[in-house]
Amino acid sequence: MGAGNLPLAAFNTDNHTNQLVPLYARGAGSEMFATLVNGIDPVRGAYIDNTDIHTAMANAVPEPGTVALLAVFGLLGLGALARRRMGQ
Repeated sequence: MGAGNLPLAAFNTDNHTNQLVPLYARGAGSEMFATLVNGIDPVRGAYIDNTDIHTAMANAVPEPGTVALLAVFGLLGLGALARRRMGQ
């Protein structure tokens, strides 16, 4: 035991394990992760490549309310930035 000691992990390179890490997703767009499954582990279930997490997130479409909220806050931020620059 101790820092850096991973008794159940197998290192297959100099500094990385290939251990499966749990990923939980729910809500709008979470079903995209199911389309990226690379295989099934008999103990842990379906798994995806860690780089596919970015793929799912990049392809996610925000809910309409979120887009409107981001637009409002974005405009408020631009207004604050303009006021700050005018005050300089």
